Amino acid sequence: QKSFFVHKIELSVTKGAIMTKTKEQLSQELETLRQSAAERKEMEEEIKAQKKFTDNVIDSLPDTFYIFDAESGKGIQWNKTLNEISGYSYEEMSEYPPLHFYPPKEHQLVEEVVKTTLEKGRATVELNYIIADGTRIPFEYSTVLIKNAEGKPCICAIGRDITKRKQAEEELKKHREHLEELVDERTAELRQEITERKNAEELIKKSREQYRNIIDNSVLGMVIYVPGQPLILANKRMEEITGYSLEELASPDFNFMVLFTKEARPLIKENIKRRLAGEYFQPYESILITKTGDRKWISIYNINMEYEGKPAIQVQLLDITERKRAEEALRESEQNLVKGQEIGQMGYWKLNPVTQDVEGSDELFRIFELGHDELTLNAFADVVHPEDREYDLEHIQRGIEKGVPWDIEHRLLLKNGSIRWIRAIGEPNLDENGKVIQIIGIVQDITERKQAEEKVKRAAEEWRATFDSIIDWVSICDKDFRIIRVNKAFADAFKMEPKELIGKTCYEVVHGTKGPLPNCPHKVTIKTKKPATAEFFEPHLGIYLEVSTSPIFNGEGEVVASVHIAKDITERKQTQEKLIITDRLASVGELASGIAHELNNPLTGVIGFSQLLLDKDIPADIRGDIETIHREAQRATEVVKNLLTFARRHAPAKQPVAINSIIEKVLKLRAYEQKVSNIKVISHLTPDLPGIMADYFQLQQVFLNIIINAEYFMTEAHKKGTLTITTERIDDVIRASFADDGPGLAKENLGYVFNPFFTTKEVGKGTGLGLSICHGIITEHGGRIYAQGELGKGATFIMELPISKTNKEGATK
Repeated sequence: QKSFFVHKIELSVTKGAIMTKTKEQLSQELETLRQSAAERKEMEEEIKAQKKFTDNVIDSLPDTFYIFDAESGKGIQWNKTLNEISGYSYEEMSEYPPLHFYPPKEHQLVEEVVKTTLEKGRATVELNYIIADGTRIPFEYSTVLIKNAEGKPCICAIGRDITKRKQAEEELKKHREHLEELVDERTAELRQEITERKNAEELIKKSREQYRNIIDNSVLGMVIYVPGQPLILANKRMEEITGYSLEELASPDFNFMVLFTKEARPLIKENIKRRLAGEYFQPYESILITKTGDRKWISIYNINMEYEGKPAIQVQLLDITERKRAEEALRESEQNLVKGQEIGQMGYWKLNPVTQDVEGSDELFRIFELGHDELTLNAFADVVHPEDREYDLEHIQRGIEKGVPWDIEHRLLLKNGSIRWIRAIGEPNLDENGKVIQIIGIVQDITERKQAEEKVKRAAEEWRATFDSIIDWVSICDKDFRIIRVNKAFADAFKMEPKELIGKTCYEVVHGTKGPLPNCPHKVTIKTKKPATAEFFEPHLGIYLEVSTSPIFNGEGEVVASVHIAKDITERKQTQEKLIITDRLASVGELASGIAHELNNPLTGVIGFSQLLLDKDIPADIRGDIETIHREAQRATEVVKNLLTFARRHAPAKQPVAINSIIEKVLKLRAYEQKVSNIKVISHLTPDLPGIMADYFQLQQVFLNIIINAEYFMTEAHKKGTLTITTERIDDVIRASFADDGPGLAKENLGYVFNPFFTTKEVGKGTGLGLSICHGIITEHGGRIYAQGELGKGATFIMELPISKTNKEGATK
């Protein structure tokens, strides 16, 4: 109405003015009014078109757009996206206040968001939006304070359906919980493995010491020989046999073949070659030349083995010089005995059973070391060893009383204390009435033979001891898979005596099956006459075995049995599994890198298009929003760049680095988490610090671990916190300290925080490896890391790293 009256007055005035104006003037003014009206209409059309464009843009947004009066709470404007998602009609959206669309439990949160927006101009919140059918959809809202045409406050809320993100977060949470459970399980397994490995290492160490003891005290000289290389191992007995010291035997200049005569060397080389090829043959004899030039008879036994992945031979030498001499002496003795029997100059005697007088040859008195005047049975009986005397006299008495002949062996104890073995043969002569009238006999000195037998017996026992000292499971099986012989390690593995295993099948004992396995190496060796190897997992034993077989041939070259050597390779298999897990973790890092690359593409689009919008003439309120979008997109790009840098593989390399720069980049990586966790960071970074020689990415890992630990404990303690980071130079070191106001550290734990697997976090929230890794990295850099703190007073982690010698006077930028 006011406008109407003003217009009427204007017309009246205009009418009066017209009366005084010419027709030409009136025409000009009328044309001017027409142009003004056309311009105003054009402007109104442009405003209308602009409003329509703006409404179309808002309606085309994938996010919901809702403006409501801050005082009345009544909705003013919203986009089609909100109607489509909510299922409410335009009239229902107009009728209901904003609180209607949220659960009663979240009304207070809505009011707080409104209050925050009115006070600070913007806010961010997550709420559950109730659509028309009652379903709740999680939304993330960003609110901005705006004013209407009348200058009254209104709130613009832009919402995004975050159902998929919530689902992804829930899945991620479940995956993380599952992963933490797996880590905890694996951690427990690793602890058990470490304990078992330490125990095993201790047992192996003792076993090796015992094995070395046995080897060094063995009567067999032993060496490990790899063709073309110095001797790998030589025992003390080898030193005694050859006259060469262990150092000389192990010298690179020592030629193993100098131990043998020129005539014997081709045979030795040929036998080693045959053994390396897998051929089996019995020990053979040869002559060995000592360092002093003496010659000794030796028995050589070659055993196939592998050393550092190369075929090798364990050569065992038995000094049989004495045996050879004994055999030679025995042969001479036998020849002399034959000659003596032929000419009657043997240890020959006659006994008178009535007088018990003895007649004998010179050889007899020599054997007993008696004079010819000592011609009584008692004199001879006194020379018999006290332990054998009753046995000897018993046979003589039976011969005298019953005419029973005898052929026995017993010892003599001579006057000089030495012992001599003899073979005594007695033959009674009877008269026609069956009465013994005389006993004749022969005495043979068998001392050398007995000594040789004793040496052979000892050698056999020593060989058995050596066989049993081998820590691998060694067994010999015939063609029918039946066990012929086993060593002590094999029997101990099944808690049985070796004799209990003889005759059983190898597959029954080792695999617990009723027949050989498909890849049985023994079956392959019997068929091909060549060595074979296979790996097995034995569930009933809980171990992995590597079994190798070598053929044993008879005189006709047929395989009649094979030697089995079984090694426990469980630890090697476990190591392979750990490498697989490590490779999987590396794949996770590569996946993270790929995701970061994928994020770069949409971020580039957001930055580019937001910059294009900023270059245009747009309203101030919209410009502010676009500037926010542009700035936040750039910040996200920087985070992605840091993530790529952190996730990328880097070869360890030390170079001059600035410690402040590393800390600042780590803080950028954690900026968002610190913001949402209400953690304040106070930095006191001394400028122009000298550089340090370090691996950039390893230090980045250390600082990241320390900061994440501090964030975790502060958040757990009081849902917020303050982290103070300080760097400074002290003499020739750079000190960096990270102090938090979390729950602190108990004094009794200060000495253990860097130990592997030690953690004060709840089960499932930490592995106890982070600080241990930090300690290893700092120590490897020549520095030190330690912790300070008390319960209830926070904790401080301090790192001290040496200043690079080339950068002591200047800072590394």
